[in-house]
Amino acid sequence: MAGPLACYAQQPRSAPPKRVGFLTQFGCPTAPESPLIRRLAEHGWAEGRNLVFDCVSTIDRLDQVPTLARELVSRRPDVLIAGPHTFVTALKHETATIPIVMLGGWEPVRLGLIASFARPEGNVTGVAWFNLLSKQMELLKEIVPHLKRVAFIEGGPSPGPEVIKIGTEDAAIAASRLGLTGQLFQPAVASDYEETFARIAAEHLMLRLSHRPRSTAKTKRASVSSRFAI
Repeated sequence: MAGPLACYAQQPRSAPPKRVGFLTQFGCPTAPESPLIRRLAEHGWAEGRNLVFDCVSTIDRLDQVPTLARELVSRRPDVLIAGPHTFVTALKHETATIPIVMLGGWEPVRLGLIASFARPEGNVTGVAWFNLLSKQMELLKEIVPHLKRVAFIEGGPSPGPEVIKIGTEDAAIAASRLGLTGQLFQPAVASDYEETFARIAAEHLMLRLSHRPRSTAKTKRASVSSRFAI
């Protein structure tokens, strides 16, 4: 006597988690409260469930960015995330097929990261900000009509020679259009602000800050500028 054959439905296989390669100038792992992690969670992506983060920090290794980018790409993640633009450039040099999401890339067209905003082409997308220097200068001139000279401070980690070059050229053009002259200061560390603000005060320059400094530099900058009444 033969018994009935049992039929078992094939259990669906769960899809493997997506791998995200993250090249960052901050620490690893990425904090759960970070905007990036929160936004991914809102769209149903969570590390440990359907997402794996391969986070690579450049802290104390900024001179190794090209090597770190090459190693990260070699692990074949599904998508890459990076910022600032120098990190995006390093990743783009290593792959033309893995999507790269830039976080706060500066002037991506002028820096050659995308072809245009209408047709970016290539494998780079993400968030970018634009140079609003001309508009800021116009507002500054409206507030201080007698303004003649302006000091520009690059107060954060170096954004790279390309950005500094573009920023310096734009500053000169914007200042000239408004009949102003500008002078660039680039304090390398927090302690350099003492000498920088002393020169600005002595030469009676109006101050225009650019690029967010690190917290230690920000505290020092606020303290020194207040003392020099700038």
